[in-house]
Amino acid sequence: MELKSRLGSGARVLSGGQSLVPLLRQRLAQPDALISLGRIAGLADIRVNGGASIGAMTTVRAIEVSPELRKVAPILPLACSSVASVHVRTMGTIGGNLCHAEVGSDPPQALLLLDAQVDAVSARGHRGISIHDFVQGYFTSVLDDDEIVTGFSFTAPSPSARFSYKKYSLRAMDLAIAAVGVGVDFVGDRCEWLRIAVGGVGPRPVRARQAEADWHGCPLNDLTRNAGGLGEDVAREVEPSLSDVFGSEGYRRRLVRAGVKQAIESLAASYAEEVG
Repeated sequence: MELKSRLGSGARVLSGGQSLVPLLRQRLAQPDALISLGRIAGLADIRVNGGASIGAMTTVRAIEVSPELRKVAPILPLACSSVASVHVRTMGTIGGNLCHAEVGSDPPQALLLLDAQVDAVSARGHRGISIHDFVQGYFTSVLDDDEIVTGFSFTAPSPSARFSYKKYSLRAMDLAIAAVGVGVDFVGDRCEWLRIAVGGVGPRPVRARQAEADWHGCPLNDLTRNAGGLGEDVAREVEPSLSDVFGSEGYRRRLVRAGVKQAIESLAASYAEEVG
């Protein structure tokens, strides 16, 4: 911490290197110094107890295959399984992935659904940062120059909650043109818990809080029949603003609408089949 504080913005932190090293090769990043976290004990732990605490140096692959996380928060391993290739997931870390703040990354949507907290530390002390405030824009986070992310934590959702993650990209290993994460919990014939997160369509991943509130408590049959309407509400709320060679704002809007609709329909169908 003292080293990062002394070097400030001239130093970059190196974790798995899957995001930073390509930038160094292309000279898009030219830091004065690199600080490796590889030998710091305890930063690659996964602890589950009424929720989960995950060290920043935990690899994306370790999260993907963790039986404990698949049980308490299946959306996070599911989203991590969509990151690039097995090689990248084996080398890349969850902390590096989030701090890189690249549009179209997969884990942020899952962390938004889980209302995760980011744990940061500096020579000045520790602070917790809501995942909703962490990414500020393209390749920009809320971290101060002397801060390092040490991990993430969240409270486990209800065991009856179910999740879906829809990613749209040219190839499976590419960044998402649009990505939608949905979490629901049906109680009887109503949706009593609803979370929707969208990434890849603007400068930062976001939750569709207004749509969540408007559709909370909706009867299961109505939600299923009107899943396209929910998708339209979400697309309108998140307002896709990114237009590039992979897709226009309008195209991304259609992907968001389709992703929400497909996720809701599949989750409702699996619940209906389960309860008979």
